[in-house]
Amino acid sequence: MDGPKPQDGERRRSGTRVLVADDHQDTARMIRILLRGQGYDVRVAFTGQEAIEVAEGFRPEAILLDHNFHEMEGDELATRLRGEGCCRDATIIASSGYGQEQDRRRSKESGVNHHLIKHVDFDRVSPFWQGWRLPATSD
Repeated sequence: MDGPKPQDGERRRSGTRVLVADDHQDTARMIRILLRGQGYDVRVAFTGQEAIEVAEGFRPEAILLDHNFHEMEGDELATRLRGEGCCRDATIIASSGYGQEQDRRRSKESGVNHHLIKHVDFDRVSPFWQGWRLPATSD
């Protein structure tokens, strides 16, 4: 007897590789717990350089990064991740305390797909790397 069939979103999230890059370790760990609970394969990095190193081996499909690392700006990190073959097609979501038009433009120019203003609603982030479209007000 067959069990219930998963919805399209459930099939997509199972095993989706997500890199969480945040220098606030408690935040990164909490996001990892939330995402793993949703079925994602998650790795965390606490520095920009560590994010690059983890990405090379992990080949994430989505990257959720804090825009304000201590040793490296999020724009620089996004640019460097985009330059790595492993991240060329990844969806990059930056979480920032800055949301002016120039901040969003700089993010986009560095390869960020979505520039979200902190504090980010977890339920609004997940659809970005599943290919779903959300209303423009969520960006």
